[in-house]
Amino acid sequence: MVDFAQFAGMSWSENLTVLPPWLRWIHASLSIIRRRNSSRTKTELKPNYTQRLQQLERVWRVVNISAHVVVTSRVRCRQITQQFVLCYFLFLIKRWGSSMWPSSPDEFSANHVMAEGDDSGEAWYFAFMRDELICKSVQGIPEPITADDFRWFDVETRSKHFLGHCANRPCFALSVKGAVPEGFAKLGLRGLLGRTSQSLFYLAGRAKQVIDWHQTNQFCGRCGESMQVHGADRAMQCGACRFIAYPRLSPSIIVLITKGDEMLLARNAAWPQGMYSTLAGFVEAGESIEQTVHREVMEEVGLEVGELKYFGSQSWPFPNSLMLGFHAKYVGGDIVCQPGEIADAQWYTKDTLPQIPPKTAISGWLIQEFIDQLG
Repeated sequence: MVDFAQFAGMSWSENLTVLPPWLRWIHASLSIIRRRNSSRTKTELKPNYTQRLQQLERVWRVVNISAHVVVTSRVRCRQITQQFVLCYFLFLIKRWGSSMWPSSPDEFSANHVMAEGDDSGEAWYFAFMRDELICKSVQGIPEPITADDFRWFDVETRSKHFLGHCANRPCFALSVKGAVPEGFAKLGLRGLLGRTSQSLFYLAGRAKQVIDWHQTNQFCGRCGESMQVHGADRAMQCGACRFIAYPRLSPSIIVLITKGDEMLLARNAAWPQGMYSTLAGFVEAGESIEQTVHREVMEEVGLEVGELKYFGSQSWPFPNSLMLGFHAKYVGGDIVCQPGEIADAQWYTKDTLPQIPPKTAISGWLIQEFIDQLG
């Protein structure tokens, strides 16, 4: 715990550096949300989104006042205030729920046709060097660079794609080659998980998938001739045989199996020791989603399941999956791990959980939803 004497003569921004990391993250995240929406008029926002912004503003006031108390009060008062803010924030997360992808057109609107004036100023550039996104730090939170930032980059642009608008801000995907200027950094997509907003993570994933699709479809898979950008759709078309290649998407299922108050968690053979998660697998040609759930569960752990309940979906850009989440009830069978695929699988209660994925992943959401249902 930081001693009270440390705060003498320090500015508010300097005081923030001694806040607990989780409170500093909350403070920085809300600061970014408020700044991004401060210039938007009420007519630009749908009623439900306006209400959410009003809720966020109230949260901001509580967190801001509480943070002031934390950095200016004596030890006991700081401890009580920190506990209050953490409980309050967790309560709001549970109350609001949250979709894993921005569902309102106010947040993201996909479009492959750029309008005049889109490629300028504050437009976001999701610029990738191989598999890493070029980022800048905004109050400790990674964000994509802007068109204005990119003007100072001495790099080669290999491809550039218009993605659409996020909160009325144009978004582009770029594949670049060269050196990153001082003051900027490179992060892999997994490095963004939990460090930036869900919207930005998914937009970065979208950008990477569009770039990879474009790079791997320069030549026709049917006749071998060169491919050209399609005029009407986000697609590549062969000038010789007219074959059209759209961005690839690989549907897959992810399922949490439950038995009473227990849940089945497994460790993939390629994962670090101690990391467990839900079962998952790709949909095969000719299968329904439900058939995939039954097949994957039987293949990986030898169990029969029933009472499938759809939970939600998540775009998962590793490399191009669409994860369809389910809860399922155990019906019968003994655990038999698939050799070379599943290293271990066990039944766990909410009080005996191993290391599990964060709540930014759909697997973490499936687990948390079941725990919430138990009460």
